[in-house]
Amino acid sequence: MKTILLTISIFLSFLTIVYADSPTTGNSEDLRLYMLDCGSVTVHDMASFSDTGAYPHESMQLSTPCFLIKDPKGWLLWDLGMGDQYLGHTVEDKKHDVSITVKKSLIQQLKSLGLSPKDIKFVGLSHTHFDHMGNVSLFPNAIWLIEKSEYAYTKQTPLASSLDATEVAMLQHDHKILLKGDYDVFGDGKVEILSTPGHTPGHTSLEVHLPHTGVVILSGDLYHTRKAYELKLIPPFNTDRAQTQASMAKIDAILKDSNGRLVIEHDTDDIKALPQFPNYLN
Repeated sequence: MKTILLTISIFLSFLTIVYADSPTTGNSEDLRLYMLDCGSVTVHDMASFSDTGAYPHESMQLSTPCFLIKDPKGWLLWDLGMGDQYLGHTVEDKKHDVSITVKKSLIQQLKSLGLSPKDIKFVGLSHTHFDHMGNVSLFPNAIWLIEKSEYAYTKQTPLASSLDATEVAMLQHDHKILLKGDYDVFGDGKVEILSTPGHTPGHTSLEVHLPHTGVVILSGDLYHTRKAYELKLIPPFNTDRAQTQASMAKIDAILKDSNGRLVIEHDTDDIKALPQFPNYLN
């Protein structure tokens, strides 16, 4: 009898040790994807967005959202929109020939979830163009996730016209991880930054494996409109046409294999089709 009790005791102790040493993975059911309204930009001449002349010389409104991912291991903010500095009024940006409008504050949207900038563990950037970095100054304590080649792009002289010197200067601080290729953000295979260069040297997209919705890919600027996706249109201002085509093929393959959903960040219809904040996909 003593032998049996000793065996049971040792077995229970082993279970306790294994449980204590096992990492806490959290419940995948808690994974959520919020779309936040971070403004819009009206492009006055869309003809410049295709090197094959597929767009007419007319204006088009493009969305500039931010995306908030709740993972059991922390919060990730993906892309930063136009910036709270434009809140409440339309600004004519003659440098880029666009009109900028921001109707909702990113800070206030976070606050409605009980969050402040210090609660955001990671900030991921699809790329460093001005319309994706507008709120960059709000997150000095977050860990920035940026492709190594994209970071190098921000240090070129002269700086590319689509980058803002003040905004890219914020990337100089120590809290950043320079990526080389695809990157698993939380180490659990649920949220992955995908290397999709071509629009810029280190452009990336985001793949999220949601428990009920399945795979969702946020395109960054791989595409600007649904038409661009269907016709594989490439802006002449992309840094590498061949890389862009390879990145498009990569995303197409993932979507086919996973039966995933592509969200084109700048396409207003794609954004309207998402649950509107504070609702979310899971």
